[in-house]
Amino acid sequence: MNLSYYFRQYIGFTLAVLSFAGVAFAGVSERDYGIPTNTVLYASVGACLVGLAFHECRPFQRKARMTFSKEEHDQEWAAFKAEVAAAQAEADGKKTD
Repeated sequence: MNLSYYFRQYIGFTLAVLSFAGVAFAGVSERDYGIPTNTVLYASVGACLVGLAFHECRPFQRKARMTFSKEEHDQEWAAFKAEVAAAQAEADGKKTD
């Protein structure tokens, strides 16, 4: 992990929180602050999209589970279930000793 990872991860998160706050308080922005509601909503959606881009372009993403083939997905799922069953059997064997 390096500074780029943390920057992209937490800037994306911060922009997502700010965009949520912008959408939540857009209704009172014109009344309380004189900022048009549409401006706040457009800025919030823009911040959300930029935050999403930062978050999804972060380094060190794990792409092992990303598949679009049903056969590959089924094979990975069967291997995962077998691994979990083996770990559970090992844990049960240690528990009885």
